[in-house]
Amino acid sequence: MQRVWRTVTGFYHVCARGTGKQLIFEGDEDRWEFLELMRECCRKAGVTVIAWCLMGNHVRLVLADYEDAMSAAMHRLLLTYARRFNKRTGRTGHLFQNRFDRRSLDTDWQVMEAIRSVHADPQEAGISLIERYPWSSFPEHLCAYDGDAADVARGFSDPSCVLELFGSAEGFIAYSLSTPDGGEPALRDMKETE
Repeated sequence: MQRVWRTVTGFYHVCARGTGKQLIFEGDEDRWEFLELMRECCRKAGVTVIAWCLMGNHVRLVLADYEDAMSAAMHRLLLTYARRFNKRTGRTGHLFQNRFDRRSLDTDWQVMEAIRSVHADPQEAGISLIERYPWSSFPEHLCAYDGDAADVARGFSDPSCVLELFGSAEGFIAYSLSTPDGGEPALRDMKETE
């Protein structure tokens, strides 16, 4: 029987990690393949990708799911990607630890914090500044504010929610580049495991 995790708003913060901190991307081709597969699986299931960030050994997403289809979309995405990765690299066994972690986001503030947290992951890990990291939806959201419809259509996320929440490019940038009070990253601990 499939578990159903409902949230008031339909928004979720999702994380999928490599088993034992295993790298899940060996290069940019792997990242492009994952993004294309993510777009396909989520669109087919009616799940909207709001924000994303690909790190070496994990993926973090903010998803909107109003039809309780996220479990099926994530299962298909992670299983298909793992099979392709294992075949290409000659490895066997599980690529991802568990299925995926998920936390419901029940207020606008939680959604905003999750978006900031996802985009801030590379900076918090000491890899890159938020605005310079190429493997997140941060640049897609900036293109949406710039009104570049062609770039937005080619993107992997739907920035309309971000546009509505933050109201302006300046608001989005200022909030994204700020740090939460107390020095701890917001939404760092994933409580619910799928």
